[in-house]
Amino acid sequence: MFYDENGETKTEGAMSLLYLCFSHENMEIMLDHETLFGTVSRTLRDDYKKSIDLTLYLLNIFQAYSNFTQFHEFLSNNQIGDTTMKIIDHEIKRYIVRVREFKKKTEDLEKAQGTDKYQEMVDYMHREERKLAVMVKKQEKVLFVAFHLLLNLAEDLQIERKMKNRRIISQLISMLDRNNPDLLFIVLNFLKKLSIFGENKVEMKECNIVDKLNRFIPCNNQLLL
Repeated sequence: MFYDENGETKTEGAMSLLYLCFSHENMEIMLDHETLFGTVSRTLRDDYKKSIDLTLYLLNIFQAYSNFTQFHEFLSNNQIGDTTMKIIDHEIKRYIVRVREFKKKTEDLEKAQGTDKYQEMVDYMHREERKLAVMVKKQEKVLFVAFHLLLNLAEDLQIERKMKNRRIISQLISMLDRNNPDLLFIVLNFLKKLSIFGENKVEMKECNIVDKLNRFIPCNNQLLL
């Protein structure tokens, strides 16, 4: 299914593999397959810009393996950490572009008040708002899994340092503007781990972390608090 050019077929294949990952026994058997993970890793590298659903299922597969330290070397050999960081960067940039486009359309709507096309534009903006909300919801699921996977891999301090050199701190802090509690919880856990090192704290301060954290104190979510 992964060799099929049809994106939906690949997504179905990824769903099936993820289902198998619910069993630890299956996960060990799958590792022994000669070409399986080379193919799955390559699909993630090649297709993450094409389908957010496929990306989500594939990341969930690798995140399942990242929960076990003995599989971390296998993930590194397949460049999963590197690909995951590229995915996060891509999704952050995509979000910025989509929000900017939406704001521009909102400004155009305000300028059109009192014209014949105003009601038509209002209806269009409602549809655009719904589409943006769906995109953000899916994207935050991807980001949650991606950061969770990287947090697990960061057990190895050498790998954590590589992530730091690739701007993981600014990526994490940019997530503090989001409202998804699961995503925020994993991001705050990651930042707490990174803050053990003085140089990381300095970088967090430069990224304005104190102001960004202020909005959560107080908040109704006890875990976040």
